[in-house]
Parts: sequence; structure tokens; C-alpha cells
Amino acid sequence: MWRRRGPSDEDFGEEIQAHIALDMDRLIAEGMRPEEARAAALRAFGNLTRTQERFYESRRMMWLDNLWTDARYAIRRLRKNLGFTSLAVLTLALGLGASTAIFSVCDALLLRALPYPDSERLVALRSSHSSTTPDTGLASPLDLADWQARTTSFDAIAGYRWRTVDLTGGAYSERLYGLWATPEFFNAFGVTRVNGRTFTPRDRGTNTIVLSRGVWERRFAADRASSARRSTST
Repeated sequence: MWRRRGPSDEDFGEEIQAHIALDMDRLIAEGMRPEEARAAALRAFGNLTRTQERFYESRRMMWLDNLWTDARYAIRRLRKNLGFTSLAVLTLALGLGASTAIFSVCDALLLRALPYPDSERLVALRSSHSSTTPDTGLASPLDLADWQARTTSFDAIAGYRWRTVDLTGGAYSERLYGLWATPEFFNAFGVTRVNGRTFTPRDRGTNTIVLSRGVWERRFAADRASSARRSTST
């Protein structure tokens, strides 16, 4: 396997001298003296230095050289005006930080799929005429029960509402963020259980709770008997 070698600076210089020598021989043959023939050959060839520079530029990545030159010039100018440099760096940092934050939000809300099975089939239902929660769009328990009884378009309809509880017992108490949820919640979101069971219709109106895996492992060391003895208070 071989690769053709391109002409070097030395090769190009020899080609120039050979061209000038041939032109000198022609002029000498026409009757010129050697000194006059060389001067005439050089004049006919043109600017020797500029020709060598063009050859040099054709063999190198001149844009890279120019980029490095511009970068050094910019660094020297920025070092002379530290106030402007600090302001420019701060502006760039704020702009990059804001862009990153906006992209993260858009990626989580718009681009990345929700962490549930068949997440593209999930929809949020709201009520525009609820008597118990006017002007909020939230559905009342009666609306929810009516939807569940009459629906033919959904596999499951669940209701939930955010709330906080205080977990007591053990070495310390902890404020937890959770949900009031109907028994259909787990089926609608495709949430599976690790141990125990989820809600059933018999749990309506009781203090039955379902622990997240993180709370179960952090506060109860993933022990079913220990978690059953602890209590929660609102």
C-alpha cells in the first residue's frame, strides 16, 4: 500500500529554478549575455516571493492559521479591558444557563415521554361547571362518579388530589407529599406494586395508604412488618 507524496517546498523551489534556467538558456541562445538573460528571465517569471507564498497557502489549512491569529488578537484585546471581559463572560454564562434551563423544561414536558406505559393515551379531564370547585377546572366527586359510570371511551378514569401528611414514629418525623387517590388510579397510570396491594373499592373512606418504594425503603428498611406498625397523621 502506498500514498502519493505531494510536492514539498524544496521541490517547488527546484521547479522554479529549473523554469528560470530554461528561460535563460533560450535568451542566451538568442544572443544575450548570461547576466542579462537571468535578469530578463526573473522579470518574465514575476514576483518570486509571492509565487512561493501562494504555493505555501495552497498546501496549508490557512483558515486554521487565521483562526488562531484572530483568537490571539481577541485574547490580547480582552486582557486589556477586564471590565468588558467580565461583563461579556457573565452575559454568556447567564444566557447559557437560561437556555439550558428552558431546554430541560421543554425536554421534560414536551419531548420526553412520561414514565408510564402507553403515556400517549393519558389525558386530563376537567370540569367547567363543577358546583363544589367553581372556576378551577377540578372535578367534584359527583362528576368523577358520573364519568366512571357513563364512560365508554376510556379504559379507566381515576381521581386524585395533592396533599401533605406528617409521618410520625421512629427517630424523626417527616413531611411527605402524597395524593388522595381513587382505587382506579394505579390501573390508569399502569403503576405496579412491589408488595402488598393497592386500593380497592372497600378502602373508600378509610385511612388505608400505599407507600412509595422510596419511603418504604428509607423509613421502614423495606420491612413489611415494621411499616405496618408505624402511623401517619394529617
